[in-house]
Amino acid sequence: MYKQEVLTKIQKILCLLVLGTTILFFGIYKLLCLWSDSLEQPVKDAYKELESLNVKNRAELGFDLNTANSNLIVAQNIYAKVQQLESDITRAISIPQSVREKLYLPFQLLDYEQERLNIMDDFLRLAEAQKITIDQAFLSGLPDYVIGRENPSLLWPQLYIAKKILTLAFNAKPAVLKSASALPVVLYSVTNSNKGVIAEVPIYIEFYSTSEAALSFLYSIPWQYTNLNSVATNNFDSSLFIQRVMIRSITNNVNWVSLEAVISGFFGLDYRENPIKTNNLAHDSANKPSAVKN
Repeated sequence: MYKQEVLTKIQKILCLLVLGTTILFFGIYKLLCLWSDSLEQPVKDAYKELESLNVKNRAELGFDLNTANSNLIVAQNIYAKVQQLESDITRAISIPQSVREKLYLPFQLLDYEQERLNIMDDFLRLAEAQKITIDQAFLSGLPDYVIGRENPSLLWPQLYIAKKILTLAFNAKPAVLKSASALPVVLYSVTNSNKGVIAEVPIYIEFYSTSEAALSFLYSIPWQYTNLNSVATNNFDSSLFIQRVMIRSITNNVNWVSLEAVISGFFGLDYRENPIKTNNLAHDSANKPSAVKN
């Protein structure tokens, strides 16, 4: 027989062991289990989502005619938008037929110089009527023929676009038309197309005016393609785009500014009728621009 004291000690030890085990279970093991479950929850959620996708996968469900029809409608809508985009761009860069015809005829220097002088006279009379000071350097924006110039026929559309840009400057009614110059024409090949090249005609222009007149000039030119949607309801010329512009104050009066800008006009040339020497630009897969010297 064990003594009573020994039995009592054994009972106390057993009670302590039970109590310690309980504390370990609820205080440590249970918390570890909860923490482990929380770590696994994202994996469980991801698996359920994957399982749900697999059930709804059309490859599992088989061919769906409704889906094919809806995809066809989407493709047709995209094609229609591309066709409309091509139509808008073609319209935006079109030039009058009378100007285009001169591209395909032998260049006549006397006819060109006469046309250029007539435009100069018109600008001088307009400046006098509107009381606008016009420097001779401003009329340099009308491209002049230079001996040895490559592709002189390009002068005709270049003159047409330059006249439009300088006319927009007049319409803004600045105080002083300071200067302008015709920059080299740049030809871009149309990638993966036999439709020809796009010619860019950049014109540099500078004038002094009020800030309102400067903004009026800029607002008359689209800043990006999306503005073409408003051509019908605004006084936009859709073939002209602002390449870069700088406006700065030139006096203590902040309302009196100098505007310098490069405005680019565009027109298209067809390879099948194109008389312009482009140095095999049609086969330039890299679509690198080629400058034509003025």
